[in-house]
Amino acid sequence: MELTPHEQRRTEVLLFTWLAIADVEAYIAMTEEEVEEEYCREGKLHMYNPDKEWQQRLARLTRKWPMLDGFILNIDE
Repeated sequence: MELTPHEQRRTEVLLFTWLAIADVEAYIAMTEEEVEEEYCREGKLHMYNPDKEWQQRLARLTRKWPMLDGFILNIDE
């Protein structure tokens, strides 16, 4: 079955959303020690700031899963 362009776009948006949520859930499940260990493995422990970690994690997430063009669908479509 071939998808219409609208269905294809909706599928891309859903996939993006599910992948982004999975990454966020994985981060939420981590303890602070695990986050520090992750920074240590990457050699960036000196950059770890617990007060700004959530914002940095979201920035990494948007780099990993770039926002799709026209991410917000028009309800009338």
